[in-house]
Amino acid sequence: MTIYCPQCSSTRIQTKNLGRKTGSAIGALAGAARGASLGSAGGPVGALVGGVAGAIMAGLFSGAAVGSSLGAVVDNSLLNNYQCRDCGYNFSR
Repeated sequence: MTIYCPQCSSTRIQTKNLGRKTGSAIGALAGAARGASLGSAGGPVGALVGGVAGAIMAGLFSGAAVGSSLGAVVDNSLLNNYQCRDCGYNFSR
């Protein structure tokens, strides 16, 4: 399906995906914090090893994926996610 700019009818449209990018970053940070807190349950050694490994794994995989999914919903329903590359007009579908 081709998307047309409502202002100039151009088909040169790009998506900004600001919600998805922001959601991924917040999700990665939240996942990293969660992984570090779970690692601290194993004492000082567990906190060091488990915290670092858990932060990397949880933050990069689960948190970022969930944040990206939620951000996509925000992009598609609340934000003007599309931008015309010819005239610069921002719009939603």
